[in-house]
Amino acid sequence: MVFGNQAEGQDRGILLAAVALVVLYVVLLRLVPRGRRVVLNLAFVPLFFVGMEAATRCFGPPSHPLLQPHPTRVWMLRPNLDYRDGEKRIISNAQGYRNTQAFAPEPSPGVLRILCLGDSWMYGFGVDQDASIPARLQALLEEKRGRGKVEVINGGVFGYGPSQGVSTLQEGLRLRPRIVLVGLFHNMNAQLSTLRNTASGARSVLQMSNFYLWLRLKLRPAIRQMRGGAQDDRMFHASIREDYEAMVREARAAGATCVFVDYLAPPPQWPEQKVRYEDLSEETRNHEMLQVARESGCTVVPATYFLEDGGDRYADVVHDKAHPNAAGCAWIAQRVARAIEQLKVP
Repeated sequence: MVFGNQAEGQDRGILLAAVALVVLYVVLLRLVPRGRRVVLNLAFVPLFFVGMEAATRCFGPPSHPLLQPHPTRVWMLRPNLDYRDGEKRIISNAQGYRNTQAFAPEPSPGVLRILCLGDSWMYGFGVDQDASIPARLQALLEEKRGRGKVEVINGGVFGYGPSQGVSTLQEGLRLRPRIVLVGLFHNMNAQLSTLRNTASGARSVLQMSNFYLWLRLKLRPAIRQMRGGAQDDRMFHASIREDYEAMVREARAAGATCVFVDYLAPPPQWPEQKVRYEDLSEETRNHEMLQVARESGCTVVPATYFLEDGGDRYADVVHDKAHPNAAGCAWIAQRVARAIEQLKVP
């Protein structure tokens, strides 16, 4: 997980703040006369929650040199980056996309504009600027349509989940894309965003509290166990499905076509136990996305690169046992480019 160490640091900071507040309460309890302790108790409850809210906002979301906070997506790529991660170069434009150039409010006549939504795979985690899936996709489509006739916006950010995809889409639709390419996992780090975006009614006030969301996330395993797991799972997967439905609905309302990429992380037993894409159950794959795509008639691109040639090329197309390297990104981009050309979008 990209944010594993930062998330642990966030938890430690919040817990230390809680301990400090409790110590403060004990000290005050000893100093305040017995007759005024009722007032102290009444005053300390809101003080505790204000302090914990401040601590949660101070220590989270996890900091990262490439990221900054975002009001609805929780985090986003920092605008105007020119950063080197070893030999890999990471550039972002003024709009916070991993592109070298900024995009005009509308594409020029005759230019096909594509908005890519995704997580670390779409973003291009561990690969150079021009080796990501969106960058390779633009190069492939320009070979047929002509240089400058295609613009591919890389809206992928590592750690993103479907709820953040919805928020990214809502902002990206202002740039009038003709095609929206969606490739997302159910990243655990997106749960705060998922909880916030599914708020409604009176609960929406609590959902604005970072401390409430952090506490709910930490208590989720215990709540799930108390419920037997099934109800909680249904609620979580229902919200994921709603996110995919929202992407299709909002893209179509803006005149864009949705295309989904069904890429998977290799199963734990891979590559010792090899399987075909057709043999994978829908539950093993991104089944909420597949169901929404099937019901809405959207194109799905099978891009499980680790199954190519029976898995014999697996080591050649990944760089960290999960994320595609430059060759893996090119492999996925080729399949997406073929699917887009078949749509015959002008």
